[in-house]
Amino acid sequence: MPRFRSFLSGAALPVMAAFLLAASLAGQASSLQNERPRLKVGFGIEYLNRTISWDEEASTSRLNGLLFCFQTEGEVRRGLAVTVQAGYALSNFNGLIFRGLPFSVEYQAGYKGGVFLGGGLKARLVPSQSFEVELEAAWDVCLGFPNTWPVEDLAADGTLEGKSTWMRLSAGPVLWYKGLAYYVFPYLRVLYNRVWGTFRMSETIETLEGIEDKKITGSGPVSISLGVLSEVTKAIGLRAEVTAVPRRGGLDIGAAGRLVFSF
Repeated sequence: MPRFRSFLSGAALPVMAAFLLAASLAGQASSLQNERPRLKVGFGIEYLNRTISWDEEASTSRLNGLLFCFQTEGEVRRGLAVTVQAGYALSNFNGLIFRGLPFSVEYQAGYKGGVFLGGGLKARLVPSQSFEVELEAAWDVCLGFPNTWPVEDLAADGTLEGKSTWMRLSAGPVLWYKGLAYYVFPYLRVLYNRVWGTFRMSETIETLEGIEDKKITGSGPVSISLGVLSEVTKAIGLRAEVTAVPRRGGLDIGAAGRLVFSF
């Protein structure tokens, strides 16, 4: 119960508030003319680059990811849409150190695969003909596949088995500019953006066994994205964006692209 309360008072409350506000904005937008298609299907690629802390923020390393996913966005009412995505993810936790095993291990195995799932909510409000505001909230999870490696440089035979799980919560506004010609629409997104997860490593060396769960937390609570949507036709769009996450002592830069089909 204490963990549940801590979660609600920390990461979940901003997202819950965003969902409630999204529904409110959708009600205001329902009286507006809806020129957008009611269904969108797309394929996206994202490069994730986040500094992570662990051992109670005593140590830091990086989480790099390549995310490949299909996304469906459908309007449940005018101005309010639900998104669902699923795909494949490669996650790189190089630099994690596990000291609670029979023999300490530093992870340097590079990118490993897993399942990527997510969903979210978008609400649309049109304050003018040149600008449009969206409020979005989303939750993503990456479930890594188990991997096994031999323990080297020891007289006895041994194995390591590792499995990662990480999640991401995000919520905030997106400001679109609609005043340009040629069907090009730039946008600015500012989100509360939290990443956290666990990497479980187990080690077996003859009769010696050990398991350590390394809890990780992403540095920097806010992400800022600059992007552009180019509508090649009314049914096909290309979307690209660059994301920056300010943190103490630096800046993490990621990028994403998506091909969208509208119906």
